[in-house]
Amino acid sequence: MYSYIKGKVVNNGQNFVIVDNNNIGYHIIVSNPYFYEINKEYKFFVHFHIKENLQILYGFNDNKNLLFFKKLLDVPTIGPKSALMLSETDNLEQVFQAIENNDNVYLRKFPGIGIKSAQQIILKLKGDLIFSEKIILNPKKTELEKILLNLGFVKKEIKSVLNQIDDKKELELMLKEVLLKLAKNI
Repeated sequence: MYSYIKGKVVNNGQNFVIVDNNNIGYHIIVSNPYFYEINKEYKFFVHFHIKENLQILYGFNDNKNLLFFKKLLDVPTIGPKSALMLSETDNLEQVFQAIENNDNVYLRKFPGIGIKSAQQIILKLKGDLIFSEKIILNPKKTELEKILLNLGFVKKEIKSVLNQIDDKKELELMLKEVLLKLAKNI
């Protein structure tokens, strides 16, 4: 598997760039190939997608977009093209907000997203988009999430409570606070 590919963009087309890395040209599907200047070096976070007899690399500017793309692929009605359009939008936080607020009208503005797909995205991902900055970049909250999952708590409840606590405290104090908040929800 590939995590990222760093290299010089040597060509671009309608929906792809060719990235030269150690004299190997990688064909990477991107949402806006003309954003990348020819003969300039870039780092692409990539998803290696296998479909029937095709092997395709999808590329992203940062890991946050890649993580969202992968989550979108878990939605039954969403394919890679629609997932790419949603995950590479200029305002990713607005897409997250639309999902959290059940705003399927906003989601339907994207090509390939109809009412059924928008509803499926909301159903599958609502409450599960906290991976953005808060938990991934905070090792204490990541550890707390693992502990609470092992104790049998539901992921959506855990994530909503983790956003409410101060992450500057000791891990034990954070755990106590989270358990008290979760107990109130029961």
